[in-house]
Order: sequence, then structure tokens, then C-alpha cells
Amino acid sequence: MKVALGEAPLEEWMCRGITYLFPKNDTPTNASQYRPITCMSNLYKITTKCVTEALQREIKIRGLLTENQMGTMRKVQGAKEHALANIAINAAHNCRLYSTWIDITKAFDSVDHVVLEHVIRRLKLPNWMTNFILDTIKRWTIDIRWHKECIIEGKKIERGILQGDSLSPLLFVLCMDPLSRRLRQLYPSVQIRTSDSREFGTNHLLYIDDLKLLAKDEDVMQKMTKETEEYLTHIGLIINRDKSATNSSRCADTARLLEGPRPTNTWVSRKRGTHR
Repeated sequence: MKVALGEAPLEEWMCRGITYLFPKNDTPTNASQYRPITCMSNLYKITTKCVTEALQREIKIRGLLTENQMGTMRKVQGAKEHALANIAINAAHNCRLYSTWIDITKAFDSVDHVVLEHVIRRLKLPNWMTNFILDTIKRWTIDIRWHKECIIEGKKIERGILQGDSLSPLLFVLCMDPLSRRLRQLYPSVQIRTSDSREFGTNHLLYIDDLKLLAKDEDVMQKMTKETEEYLTHIGLIINRDKSATNSSRCADTARLLEGPRPTNTWVSRKRGTHR
């Protein structure tokens, strides 16, 4: 804890991981056909776990993440909650909503460090927490191994979020939160009435980097999709059009246009195998 609180120096070796390359098929021919898995030291993971616990309490007390983001919410099965919410919303509107499902290419590996630092600083976290997170980011390095051979040693992570601990997904969702807040602020929600006569409304569902946009009006959907694409570009992320989907012809430049009558919303995500 002395390291986390700034009472002891953060050593370079603590922030150094080993990345193993695992082939995605039997005969890989290029780098994209390998899956990188990074392992961090136990001491690093224990230290960042302590910081993560404190950061999560800060987030909960101050409401630093919107309710739309279910990916890091404790004691909640986020993917299941979103699937149920999606089914309920579409059932209430007879599956006549416009929607765009956004898939991001290598999301964790692409976040701009300038943006990441800006996000951390603007949250005005306790000084020790801000200093530890920013110092850790600057010290991220990896050794890349293929089989038993180290092919790249001491590679500095100049963009992206180094995975392998409990802190990394929290840093990513904090980078996505400004987009969530902007969508909530600028665009109308799709409303449904619950069984106890309460009103529930939203215009997007978010699970870490999995994003689905919802709208009654096609013009609104087009604007929301453009807003999303512009923000993701700003933070260094790229939409994977082939794995994204939409039922709005106006969004076909951003996501693959679904076949069949439109608007409809009962399509299946290949990524999770659940109705979207």
C-alpha cells in the first residue's frame, strides 16, 4: 500500500508484463491471427486491486459512471441485465425501434493516453489515486514471447490500456463515460412502463465496449450514430463496420445494414449469442 499511496517508489519491474502470442488458427500467416495474452506479476495485481477497490467506492459515492454502463457494476450480471432490458424495451415498442449495434476494433489496445490522462485528471480523484494511476500508465512495458522465445523485450505501451488486472476495465469504462453522458443529455430516451407503473427510459445500452443505440426516429438514430463515431475517433477507437449492425439505412456507412423489413430489432449478436 505504500507504493499505491506514494510513500514508496513504483518500480519499473512492477509495471512490466509478459505477453504471450497464441495462434487463432493452425496456420497463422500474419500478426492479426495471433491472440496476445498479457500476464502481470502477482504483486502488481494485488497493488492495483487495492487501488481498484478505493476507486470503485469513489465512483459509487460520487456517481462517476452512468447507470447505462453495466460492465463494471458490482453484484449485477451486467450482460444478462442488458439482454433483459433490451427484450423489454423492444417488446414495449413492438420491435419497431431503430437501433445500431457498435463493435469496436481492439478497444482496449487503442485508447489514446493523452485522452486517458485527461479523463483521470478531470475526475478530481484523491491525489494519491490520480498520481498512482498516471505513474503506472507511464511505466507500462511488456516483453513479447512466442513459444519460449522472447521476440521483443521492454516494449513501452504508448497507447491502449494494459490488461491483466482488475484496474484495466475500470479505466476503459471511465473513458467511455463522457459518450454515455452526452447521449443521455442530447437525445430523447425510449420510454417503457414497468410492472409497478414506474417509467424507465434510455437511448443506449453499454457493457464495457459493447454499445447499442436505440431511437424511435431514424433521424435521431443517424445523429446518435454520428455522435458516437466522432467521440470514439477522438479517443483513438475505430468502429468495426463488419461486426457492427444497424436497421437504419442512414447508418449503413458506419454499420452493416441488416436485411429484412425495417425498423426491426430482433437480431442476434454473434459476439454474445443473445437477442439485441
